[in-house]
Amino acid sequence: MLRLLIANEDAAFRAGLRVLLDERTDLEIVAEAADGREAISKAIETKPDVAIVSHPLPLVDGLQVTKQLCGRLRGILILIVAGDESETYIAAPFKAGARGYLLSKEVPRYLIEAIDTVASHKRFFTPNITEALLASFLADPRRGP
Repeated sequence: MLRLLIANEDAAFRAGLRVLLDERTDLEIVAEAADGREAISKAIETKPDVAIVSHPLPLVDGLQVTKQLCGRLRGILILIVAGDESETYIAAPFKAGARGYLLSKEVPRYLIEAIDTVASHKRFFTPNITEALLASFLADPRRGP
């Protein structure tokens, strides 16, 4: 059984994630949090395998949550859910220790795949994120032809 924590300030969004995840009997939501401080304390208390962390979050942002959880909980895997697809916004969570990045608008289509990929200790990107990163890479004159 894969144990999950969901951290998002919007109760309706968390409820939507629960609906998407309910179809999988091998997943258990062990905690939910409405802000970063609560996410950290509930993760320490429940020790989930995967934390689905929104960025930004109130009180303690998703990047700091990621850094603190990766530093305090051995083996925790972080999947960031965010609305921004710019290269700098995408890169920061990975530098903080996240294993996956999912755009909020793509959650219904990719959430289960993202969780499975991250739980397999692999990196997760959707095609939109791959395209954004590639476009940024190709546009950078320092990288040359």
